[in-house]
Amino acid sequence: MAYYDWQYVFWNLKTTRWNDNSGNVKEIIEVGAVKLDQSLNFMSKYHSYVQPRMCPILSNYCVTTNRVSQEQVDAAPTFVQMLKEFMPWIGVGRVKTISWGSKEKQHFVYNCQMYGKPYKWVSKNVDLKKRFSKITDIERPTFKKALDHLQIAYELDDTSSLYIAQKSSEIAVAIKDDMDFFKKVW
Repeated sequence: MAYYDWQYVFWNLKTTRWNDNSGNVKEIIEVGAVKLDQSLNFMSKYHSYVQPRMCPILSNYCVTTNRVSQEQVDAAPTFVQMLKEFMPWIGVGRVKTISWGSKEKQHFVYNCQMYGKPYKWVSKNVDLKKRFSKITDIERPTFKKALDHLQIAYELDDTSSLYIAQKSSEIAVAIKDDMDFFKKVW
């Protein structure tokens, strides 16, 4: 692969959360990503749990909704340590980041700011949910609705960040002919 070839990184995050919507910091606790080449072929995957530092004890609500255990995050690298693995995996050159929704970008930027780390690379993240809605005229599509609409098989019980990133890439490949940034590459 040449330096000038495009790569597409589909990613998903899980954050700390509480059922009372308190003002607690939403720290990243899981990152999953898959990378496709310019022809939209699978290249590699990345997955890591992340140890929260500001609120190190996960709420019961967080454990239940994210399906991430306290033991998994306790044994995980910190956000800064995870970045040292994740950034080289993303690579350099022409990389386009894509997520289902805009929260990945928001949470990632916030966590980078919290630890004084650069985040410019994610500034032009593509919101696949918004693109899917525009292409299909389905207002406020859920992830499940998009998979059903495109007849992409999925496991209801698998909500890991890596699985959601993988399925996001399948959604994008299914609608690639209508995605303008893919057309610009070919």
